[in-house]
Amino acid sequence: MPPRKYQMAVTGRPKDDVDEGEELIASEADELTHAELLCLYRDLEKNIRFSKLLQWRVTAGTLVVLVFFMLFAQQYGKTSDRIKILTVLTCMVGSASISMLAILQSWQGTERQKLKRILGNLSSLTGSNRA
Repeated sequence: MPPRKYQMAVTGRPKDDVDEGEELIASEADELTHAELLCLYRDLEKNIRFSKLLQWRVTAGTLVVLVFFMLFAQQYGKTSDRIKILTVLTCMVGSASISMLAILQSWQGTERQKLKRILGNLSSLTGSNRA
């Protein structure tokens, strides 16, 4: 068991409050490998956050375009040709946005798999906090 001061820093609780089942198992990686793993971990977290931001932007952009189409149809959709064009455009925008969301979701899944592999090489505390 680590010293009391270290135990407080690791778990935020005094040594007496720590469950006996919780034991800190340090990473077996050397210093350089550990630093590289942490760098990769941070990059993967940034990639996931960026992908989520893109998902929200695609969703918001799609909604704005669809609202524009709806307003355009109400104002200028007197002929059936315009309605047909708007219907086709709506289907194209919807399909494109769904495809983009699927690609971004797949990217996030790939990044999460990489994170799981990295977490296996870090300390037990990191793995238990992420689970």
